[in-house]
Amino acid sequence: MSFTRFDRTSLRIILAATKFRFDDDISQSFLSIASKFSAILYSLHRSCNRQILLRGRHHRILRSHWREQRLRQDQLHQDQLHHRRDS
Repeated sequence: MSFTRFDRTSLRIILAATKFRFDDDISQSFLSIASKFSAILYSLHRSCNRQILLRGRHHRILRSHWREQRLRQDQLHQDQLHHRRDS
């Protein structure tokens, strides 16, 4: 499993939070903030990936549509050429 930049950042924040030992209250609140921040980063990361995937899927659909259109136009052009030759 490879770590993304977001995963590494989140891991660093959580590791930094666990090093605070001078006051448990501060340590716990910092850890809580760090885990929430990590969750937000992860959610943003997933959201961006979802958008990229959807955009890619949309482009694939469009390319397929354009390819079909181009094939139809080529076929129509060929039919017109054959019709002219036959006339």
